[in-house]
Amino acid sequence: MIKKTSQVTTPTGKSVIKTPAKVETPEKKIAKEPEVPAEGKPSKKAEAKVVKVSRKELSGHIREKIMAANAAISAKVAEMVVIAFEESVIEALMEGKQVALLGFGTFLAVDKQEVVRTNPQDPQQKITIPAHVAPRFKPGKQFKVALNPSDEPDETVIEEPDDAEEE
Repeated sequence: MIKKTSQVTTPTGKSVIKTPAKVETPEKKIAKEPEVPAEGKPSKKAEAKVVKVSRKELSGHIREKIMAANAAISAKVAEMVVIAFEESVIEALMEGKQVALLGFGTFLAVDKQEVVRTNPQDPQQKITIPAHVAPRFKPGKQFKVALNPSDEPDETVIEEPDDAEEE
């Protein structure tokens, strides 16, 4: 099967060859209602809703945040910011660097070794997964605390004794 490709110039002036992705419906994909186990409480995994956000939706959200701060930005500029961010992270990872956003997290590339596994469709057959570089994201402390406020450490105040009382 031959895929059609097109050459596109990004806002940063970089020329990129794009291949068409899978065609999906324009609606956001939301998981089914959580299944309730026999005990009566849905699991955390079942409670989570899967919502895929497109680049255009993300740039629109960024634009709204900036506009709320009384700063003007067009939808096109917001989309260019998102594209430039994506390109910058990818370029840094391709150069072997890590991208750390303090409090948010770190994007990094991890080298994976060649591995021999069992074919799930034919357990008699062994398949070799070639060595490759895999992208990873390690969330930062503020990111984790925002998602799990109960994990925030208690701030315990230890009072020092006054020097005047020591006589």
